[in-house]
Amino acid sequence: MSERKGITENECNFQGAVVGDPSFFDVGNGEGAFFKIKTYVPRQDANGQWVEEVKIVPILNLNPTKTANTIKPYIKDGKRVKVRAYFDSWEDPPGTEQTGLIMTRVSLGSGPFVPRNDKSAIPNLPQV
Repeated sequence: MSERKGITENECNFQGAVVGDPSFFDVGNGEGAFFKIKTYVPRQDANGQWVEEVKIVPILNLNPTKTANTIKPYIKDGKRVKVRAYFDSWEDPPGTEQTGLIMTRVSLGSGPFVPRNDKSAIPNLPQV
């Protein structure tokens, strides 16, 4: 029996704020990076009300050039980012299966991160 061939897309986008500073590890001829971003996912609660649920998304970067040119100088705690990634699995040296989201692109947001529940950055409307 042959496998059906068709469209296969293994890619997703996340946007949010970096949680903590990245950690770095050796990858071939340079360094890779691991960081997490906080994002919000809308969902319905038990009463049918829409709520925003906080999700922490772990991201791996295995490209030493991106680590040196983008992640080390710019990716810091609270930085707004949009990350494109794909899901992958592998075995670590002891033979344990690992899974993760591997970054292919990162876009940097402007300005400091302001949490959604902090309204201090929003100016008051003029009185009429």
